[in-house]
Amino acid sequence: MKLHKGHRVFTLSRYIAREFLISFTVAFLFFFFIFFVNNLLLLIQKEDILSKNVPLLEVLLVVMYRLPIVILLAFPFGTLMGSLMAISRLSSDKEILAMRACGVSTASIFIPFIIMGLLLSFLSFFTNDYLIPVGYLEQEKLGKKMFITNPKLHLEAYSVRPLEKQRILIVTGAVDDEYLYDVVIFDRTDTQDRRIISAKKAHVTIHPEQSDVISLKLEDVFSQVIDAQQHGQFEYSQAGRMEYNLIFKPWSINLSLGPLEMTARDVWQKMETKQKEMDVQEIAKMFRAMEQRYLIGANLRQLSEANTTVASSLNRERSKIENLHTQYITQRDKKLYNSELQKYTLEFHRKFAFPFACIVFVVFTFPLGLLARRSGRIFGFVLGLVASIVYWGLLVVGHEVGFNQQYPPLIAMWTPNIIVFLAGVGILFISRARQ
Repeated sequence: MKLHKGHRVFTLSRYIAREFLISFTVAFLFFFFIFFVNNLLLLIQKEDILSKNVPLLEVLLVVMYRLPIVILLAFPFGTLMGSLMAISRLSSDKEILAMRACGVSTASIFIPFIIMGLLLSFLSFFTNDYLIPVGYLEQEKLGKKMFITNPKLHLEAYSVRPLEKQRILIVTGAVDDEYLYDVVIFDRTDTQDRRIISAKKAHVTIHPEQSDVISLKLEDVFSQVIDAQQHGQFEYSQAGRMEYNLIFKPWSINLSLGPLEMTARDVWQKMETKQKEMDVQEIAKMFRAMEQRYLIGANLRQLSEANTTVASSLNRERSKIENLHTQYITQRDKKLYNSELQKYTLEFHRKFAFPFACIVFVVFTFPLGLLARRSGRIFGFVLGLVASIVYWGLLVVGHEVGFNQQYPPLIAMWTPNIIVFLAGVGILFISRARQ
């Protein structure tokens, strides 16, 4: 008898899991298509990759390496809509009622949903923490290869290309598949002197020893260096050939809320580095406050030890002490803020909060889907789409207040999940109270 009952529960769980997977597949493909088209349009618009004679195979590889980002976005929202569609269909077709009539508890019906939610959460986290960084690295390699074979992909003819982080400005004339012509480079030397380098033409290669460095093989070079202190002084030189190295990011698009291309472990290590910098700043702030406090005490002792005090001198000393006290309070209460630390901490929590929203969505959708009376899958689809938009809005708001308003990253990134979870628990209690 126990074996028969166990077999019956297993059969029922498999049936519910299959229903969930069917609905999840439909929802996942729906969101996958939306995010994929959006990603593709950004690639076409920002990089203009289709109009620059890039081989079709390389275009397809670029698209493939961006797919993990699309999958990451589609997983949680697919779980939200798919779970709601599945439970709504079972409820509207009276199958949930039939299961209860046969003695199956609501908890037993819920177990397959929570198991599927856990599985999808881990798959989403794997995509976030492994596939996206790998795809990013492969995309960087492919981008450099494409830049070498087709320089005009990133340096268009008769254009100006700034590389702000390296404080470099590159001006190009005509461009073909092999050379850049009439190249002019504006940069600074190690001593911050302004430099202008011009060349008749340049050949693009990858640095033989540093894979992240692009080398420009300049020919017929003229270089002029202007002294940073005395602008009237300069020196110039000429050379037949010159190698100019630069770190060139082949892609301009950045779809991540933060350092999405890093693993959670790398982000954590970066957080520790930034936190050490903050600790040094805190210690320096403390010493500056102690210095102000010492000066206040020294001035008070000097004033108390004086034998005679002129009224004007007393007012001057009092004003000096008050200024020192104001500086001390300001220094003591000054709150330090490291935007880089905040960004990495937000990304660290997002790497866990967003994938594991799959579990939270199952908890939210199960009691909500039980309310469906007819048009089960349509009801679940529409309601799931609305809930997805609301959750996305909460996630964006959480990131904005976390970064711009300096809210604790833990609260900023996990609050959307907490709100959805509490909403699910609230709906469950309300539905049970009405029964």
